[in-house]
Amino acid sequence: PSFDNELSSYNILRHAGTIWAMIRTYKLTKDEKLLPTINSTLAYLLEQIVCMDDDTAFVLESGVEELKLGGSGISVIMLADYMDIIGEHDFTEVIRKLSNGIIYLQNQETGQLTHVLNAEDYSVKTEFRTVYYDGESSFALTRAYEICHEERFLEAARLSIDYFIENDYIKYKDHWLAYALNAFTKHVTEDKYIEFGLRNYWENREVLKKQPTTNHIYLELLLESYDLYRRVKASGQQVGIMQNIDEAEFREIIKYRAWRMLDGYFTPEYAMYMARPERVLGSFFVRQDKFRDRIDDNQHNIDGYVKYYELMYS
Repeated sequence: PSFDNELSSYNILRHAGTIWAMIRTYKLTKDEKLLPTINSTLAYLLEQIVCMDDDTAFVLESGVEELKLGGSGISVIMLADYMDIIGEHDFTEVIRKLSNGIIYLQNQETGQLTHVLNAEDYSVKTEFRTVYYDGESSFALTRAYEICHEERFLEAARLSIDYFIENDYIKYKDHWLAYALNAFTKHVTEDKYIEFGLRNYWENREVLKKQPTTNHIYLELLLESYDLYRRVKASGQQVGIMQNIDEAEFREIIKYRAWRMLDGYFTPEYAMYMARPERVLGSFFVRQDKFRDRIDDNQHNIDGYVKYYELMYS
């Protein structure tokens, strides 16, 4: 934005995630002006889906010719929410095929997930690229279970989460892990999964509280964990870690992060210093990366604030 330089790092994950943010915004605001953009960008995404066979599909990252686990994951999440919130189309079969693609990438003994395939021949290109793909995919499998009502998707999510527990994924401070555990524990209420979901907040709370930059994904982590906490508290289930958590402190950390994120919002007083203020006014930026303003930066801020409104004020 400082010099009106466009970034070349657009990818299909950011595309799908941005549609999801618009769908969640529509749920909150009922702003009909969002629908044409949601539907046109969704149509583009559907054109990027490739089928390995009649039952298994992936999302293509054109240009680099990759099939990314994260692309399938965020697309399933987005399509499931489209069906629940907008409901103009039935994407059950697409969700099933993409979820089968996720299971294809899962080691059925350990739960570990392969991250990237070559689009040309479905061979493995990269075993591991980013931890975010793992949480996205387990969240997606739970959403696939909710849409398709097939137990195998929930069991695949369980297998992945067992792998996360065994390998201490708490250390990553991952917002997608929070999404995955909040969704999964609505169906599987075993103590170990609830403990794991709440540890993602509890063991990272000092870092979450003191993070000096806006770090927009931390608000999502906090809110999904708080949603889990409130649900377990309301149920009366006796889970050990619940005794450690001070709800007032939890809410204060959430509020602090929500206010802190506004330091990365292009108000007129910030936007006026950019090369073309009108292009960035009202969007979100990353100050420490030359005021970078990407669609996924906006996606995560929007997702966080929508959830913040739903949990803290509705």
